[in-house]
Amino acid sequence: MSRRRKEFPEESARIRDMTVDGRGIADTVGKSAFIDGAISGETARFRRQHSHSNYDEALLLEVIEPSADRISPAC
Repeated sequence: MSRRRKEFPEESARIRDMTVDGRGIADTVGKSAFIDGAISGETARFRRQHSHSNYDEALLLEVIEPSADRISPAC
């Protein structure tokens, strides 16, 4: 039998900092979430994908409030 993946709900949080590999760090109830594509100073909507003992990895769904450091691509 295959294991069923746990479905995580969508969440939103303010990104407080960034990791050395470029993921945004959001402090949420319980533990931190590392979010690919989010940068510090933003408010983002995300969904957790992988759970670890001290942190979770998450997928960015939407940038609700962009950071002043975010730039649009030229093309």
